[in-house]
Amino acid sequence: MSHSIRTKNSIQTEHPAVAFASRGLKYIARMSTTYFSPKDLDVLCVKCTEIDVNSGSPKDEGLKVLELKSADKIKDIAEANERLNTGAISGKYIATNWQSADQLALFYVDIFNIEDLSGKTVLERFSPWEPEQSGKTDELIRSKVLWRVRFTLHLRDRTYPDIVCFLANDAPLEDNKLAFLDPATPYLYCVLLMQLEVTVVSASGTQARIVQGYIDSKENCLFVRKSSIFEVGGNKKRSLEGLMTIACWLFGNPCRV
Repeated sequence: MSHSIRTKNSIQTEHPAVAFASRGLKYIARMSTTYFSPKDLDVLCVKCTEIDVNSGSPKDEGLKVLELKSADKIKDIAEANERLNTGAISGKYIATNWQSADQLALFYVDIFNIEDLSGKTVLERFSPWEPEQSGKTDELIRSKVLWRVRFTLHLRDRTYPDIVCFLANDAPLEDNKLAFLDPATPYLYCVLLMQLEVTVVSASGTQARIVQGYIDSKENCLFVRKSSIFEVGGNKKRSLEGLMTIACWLFGNPCRV
């Protein structure tokens, strides 16, 4: 990564991720609510756009960075894995939004690690991803705000530096609002600073949505794409549809189209 050199008469140009991180942390320290206002986003150089939850296609001028696994392929995977096929997570949610979302993340971790007779896991057989080896989680607690990155996936062959991660939130998801923990967290400040393409499954309680973040150096801002909110709980049919939707993203392939 290149850095500008400050001289006596020069003006240092700040990388947008650095600007976002430094300003964001200051905002978080004094915010009394969970959500960014339009003024906050403007100051932070953040532009919010949308992404289609069923196709992965963005509604901005940037590139599509993840090709979703087809629903038919996910059904094939599900047939070999009873928990995903039956929506076994349904009915097991517990007290808080964060704990419920955390249980949902663990549901996928369990599926990732199911082995066949050869010893290969589901993740190895059906996706290009591997989990972060450290298994480290990150937490932020600010009064009523709590989140955890339950797992992070990296490409096995490292053809792209992309990551996909699962973020469990305590704050409710809202269609017309962007929370500073969804996805503007210190965790994503760091990965965006390294100029990665980041896809986040962001969940709270029995709801989830997809969030992507990338730095646009031409416009000198952070683009945040967010999908519509969908259910991963309730009746069995709705639960299964939500679980399958998330699986399409977690088993997808990185792209640049």
